[in-house]
Amino acid sequence: MEWLIRLAESAIQASPNYALVWGLYKGLKTVLAPFKPLYNVWIQEKEKDLKLKEEAHRIQNNKLALLQFAADLAQNVKGDFPEAVSNHCKNILAIAQFTQKFLDDKEDYTKEDIETEWIERFYNEAQYVSDEKMQELWGRLMKEKIYRPSKVNKRLLSIIKDMDASELDYIGNNMKYFVSGCVPATLAQNIPEFNSDILRLAAFGLVLPLQVENSISFEQDPPDCTYTLEAKGYTFSFSPTGDIKVLSYDCYMLTPEGEVLYNLVQDKMDEQTATQYTDFFNSISRNSFRIEAKKV
Repeated sequence: MEWLIRLAESAIQASPNYALVWGLYKGLKTVLAPFKPLYNVWIQEKEKDLKLKEEAHRIQNNKLALLQFAADLAQNVKGDFPEAVSNHCKNILAIAQFTQKFLDDKEDYTKEDIETEWIERFYNEAQYVSDEKMQELWGRLMKEKIYRPSKVNKRLLSIIKDMDASELDYIGNNMKYFVSGCVPATLAQNIPEFNSDILRLAAFGLVLPLQVENSISFEQDPPDCTYTLEAKGYTFSFSPTGDIKVLSYDCYMLTPEGEVLYNLVQDKMDEQTATQYTDFFNSISRNSFRIEAKKV
């Protein structure tokens, strides 16, 4: 199937993002298995060229290159593979389409390298994702990787690869309780449906299993300053009005992987939870802060 090799070669050579697309191609070895002899010859030739393509390791001006290659491949190999393999291509195409939908040309993206190993791992796992809701999550994950590569690690891929849509709903429903990456332990105890799930979230690798101290301090700030905590759908602002300048409380914190997933899920804090937070902060501040919850 010389046309497939020409397709792959053209897609890669046309991209200034040469190394990233090359990494994607290697990550699709399973899809290309029927053409392994031709593939191996092509691999050997291109690996020589890659040593001279240092600048091609950058995302730079072609951040869609690896996604477009996946889409081109998926669209052009349907009829020649067994059904199961063709479905893998369709899954990758669907995820690529979600990513393209979420990308914002106005948003700055990093010029950090995206590791070839990460790309291979992503596509090796993504080809099996057939549920539309999970495909959307994987699309958002790739978008996040394009903009902030260092934030999305291989451990997060391991966390979500076996996750199904019902577990994603469960996690999203619990993520809405976090404010600036943590939820106060005392408040968690007063929300039974959440408190009972701390250990399960920790088992996913999304929450640290032990409580840590968090604090809001105005000791070095001018009297009229305001401190803000952010949640999905709400902000909480703190302004000192009394003698207390430090507000401390124990909390459960998101792991680095939990913080990324928090930004990917769409569930937002509801008014009842926002009120619970306001009441909690008022109770521990002893009227030394003016606390305002604002819906955003």
